[in-house]
Amino acid sequence: MTGFLHAAPRSGSCFSLLGNRELLRHASSRARPNLSAFVTTATVALFVATALLTGCGSANLSGGSSTMAPPPPPAPTAVVLEMASTANDQFSLLDLQIESIDLVNQSGGTVNLFTGPTAPGPGTLEFTHLNGGATPVLQASVPSGVYVGAKMSIGFSRSVCIAVTPAGGIYYDGLGYGASSFPEANLSSPVTLSGRTMVLTLNLEVSQSASLASCAIGNSWVVTPTFSMTPAVIATQPTSPETGKLAELKGQVSSTTPASNSMAVTLVDSFQGSGPTMFSTDAQTAYFGVAGLSGLSPGMFVDLDAAIQSDGSFLAMRIAVEDSTATNAAIGLLLSTSGIAPAFTVANRQFQGASLPVPFWSYSFSNTTNFQISSEFTNVPALPFSASFTGANMVGGQNVYVSSLNFPNGGSPYTPATTVTLLPQTIDGTVSSVSNDGNFDVYTVTLAPYDLFPTLPAQIGLGYTLNDPNQVTVYADSSTQMLNSAPIVPTSVARFHGLIFNDNGNLRMDCNRINDGVPE
Repeated sequence: MTGFLHAAPRSGSCFSLLGNRELLRHASSRARPNLSAFVTTATVALFVATALLTGCGSANLSGGSSTMAPPPPPAPTAVVLEMASTANDQFSLLDLQIESIDLVNQSGGTVNLFTGPTAPGPGTLEFTHLNGGATPVLQASVPSGVYVGAKMSIGFSRSVCIAVTPAGGIYYDGLGYGASSFPEANLSSPVTLSGRTMVLTLNLEVSQSASLASCAIGNSWVVTPTFSMTPAVIATQPTSPETGKLAELKGQVSSTTPASNSMAVTLVDSFQGSGPTMFSTDAQTAYFGVAGLSGLSPGMFVDLDAAIQSDGSFLAMRIAVEDSTATNAAIGLLLSTSGIAPAFTVANRQFQGASLPVPFWSYSFSNTTNFQISSEFTNVPALPFSASFTGANMVGGQNVYVSSLNFPNGGSPYTPATTVTLLPQTIDGTVSSVSNDGNFDVYTVTLAPYDLFPTLPAQIGLGYTLNDPNQVTVYADSSTQMLNSAPIVPTSVARFHGLIFNDNGNLRMDCNRINDGVPE
């Protein structure tokens, strides 16, 4: 973070008129007050003497005008830029190679926030996993003022849909293009940057950026990245992306500094060459998989939640190490589980370590040491159903984190998975009923036909069956963030974020956030 210049003089200070001709040339003037009605001769003499001794030129009793220095320009604002997305479930992946970002001010001028690589290559930021959430991508010092939009240069982009062929195999269709474009971030009203710190969220409107009639062989579509930009309000105790909470950030520890209770983490969602992000910790930071900051070491993969502070820094609220020995990890959506061998396939969205950036990969879990559930959710034992995640009840469509030691495994058809962790995800669907079960509000949600849960059961040789793959029962308690703009009633379309379990063939979600839905 760059430093800031504080140039304003303190109240009550004065500037010598001697040797400050340049200052006087640019100084503004004002008419002197009429002192004759209320100032005695003795008072005037004392005032003039004091002015001469101190070198102040703020008064001229001989009929001239007083002078004062122009106000200094406002200090720049520390801007934290977040990336987010709003999407339905039509695309399983959409990533963009962002080459530059500029803010546009009222006069049409631009302020550059980021300039990155220009050579075509893999997309540097995947957006579908950010649906309803946010991730920090950069911090910059920006001149205070009014901004009316943003311009971005986009290089390579890729969007992916997944379907099942008539023969029962996976159809994985991706569209990529390398021509640069300059999409503008639209604003409902100008954004004023002022004060010490502000957060700006660039949100990719996925449904407006890419449209597809159906995911079928020979189908085609066009990607036109469309963003909106909004300011976020930093709360003292943030609970959502809109108030400064950043959840489910994936990264690799670069270093730790016990003396300052801090660590440097290279985030998966970061721009090329941006370097590690600093996170501080305090007594309230919760640790999972390690005893504390001293248990972290360079190279470890972490899953963390953080709060943006008033100065733009990040305070880690939760730090989880899913597998302290992992050298590779992939995050993505389960495509299938085999009914013949202990194996599963994942459509990859993100990678850590030496993992190959391939669209999908198959793993063996015959020797998997641990199946676990994201530590972000602490209410799982209180759910009104038996919530579990094992190799026996994995189901296509779930969001998982898979760690391994060897990638690939020298000639073996499958890479041995060390740890498989169930992660939260966002679904977009239509509410068919609303009820209550103890401390939980219960929403029955019908998914669109293109969603992976109803799509994937058409495969052959699966190791699971679902009673109704088109339906997810969602459970929300008092801790669920209700970010929807209208009450949820039957026929409402909403986005639900949480953990999805396979409960004896029934899909159920432990929900921690609800947002307005996206038309299906």
